Amino acid sequence: MYEDERFVSHMMEIGANGYLLKSADPSEIKRAIIEVATKGYYLNNFVNRILLKKSHVRTKTIPSLNTEITLNDREREVVRYICMEFTAQEIAQKIDVSPRTVEAIKDRLMERFGAKNTAGLVFFAVKNNLID
Repeated sequence: MYEDERFVSHMMEIGANGYLLKSADPSEIKRAIIEVATKGYYLNNFVNRILLKKSHVRTKTIPSLNTEITLNDREREVVRYICMEFTAQEIAQKIDVSPRTVEAIKDRLMERFGAKNTAGLVFFAVKNNLID
């Protein structure tokens, strides 16, 4: 993936509602503003291609039994609250971040642990003593 593709991918992961190239014409800028206002997001062909490419190259990694699993404090908080059945909105309020940040952390953990859904993440956390 090229550097600009990595940047766009990262921006979308951390909660950007869309992305426009510097070369976007005024009609595309207007369309993007309207779509973000009405739908909550704007994806053009460039962003769609990057997200599609990323989804095809993403591989699930499952830690081996010999791998030590470490979480930073924020990840540990998010996992703990998820296991306590808090929503992303509720977790966001508790740890003073946006709900999208909570979702991004959850998605990264699910990918890292090879979990397909939230239940898998909770099961993994309990099985590996990642929570108190």
